[in-house]
Amino acid sequence: MKKFAVVLLALAAVFVFAGCAEENKLKPYVSELTDNVYYGESENYTVRGRTGYSETERSRDGTVGKIERALVLSVPDAGNPEALSATIVIDGTEHTENFTFNPVTFAYNARFALPFNEQTFEVILRENGEEERVTMTSVLPENTLDVNGALDALCAQQGALVESFMQNGVFCGEISMKVTVRGEKAYWYIGLTDAAGRTHAFLMDGASGEVLAAKDIFK
Repeated sequence: MKKFAVVLLALAAVFVFAGCAEENKLKPYVSELTDNVYYGESENYTVRGRTGYSETERSRDGTVGKIERALVLSVPDAGNPEALSATIVIDGTEHTENFTFNPVTFAYNARFALPFNEQTFEVILRENGEEERVTMTSVLPENTLDVNGALDALCAQQGALVESFMQNGVFCGEISMKVTVRGEKAYWYIGLTDAAGRTHAFLMDGASGEVLAAKDIFK
């Protein structure tokens, strides 16, 4: 019986270490992440959403600063979105944000600075005293690689590049990762940036992890 117990403990240890090994070694160096995307529409509104995190003070300097998780909702630059607000309910508490213009994406965004991991949720949109509800649903295909899976695929295909960033076991750089969906198919964008601001960018198949395109971006 004692020998059997020892065997069980050994097996348990194997599973524990296997679980610990699931996180890719590069994940702590991700400074910007989009890990889920959403879509919803109602009679008068089309809403897109994304979750993830980014640095509170963004800079492409090859280091990871303080990060903040957020849910971001976007509506097109049409109508009067400056008069529009969005409300979501988390654990019974309402959170409301106004839409403001983003000059980079030419859309209006409402940013909720809080952790969020729902697959389906409801948004209450209010404009000029009128209220409309929109159900938001994740549009990621079920076979989409998660963050660790995408990083595993990158390391397998770009091992020499990843190793060039390593010094004494430390990754000297920062990583930007964004998952997107086009035509019901998912894609991962991954950018590796060094201290000089030079970025090696890759577009990957979101299911297989195959690198479809690569580009070097220099300041």
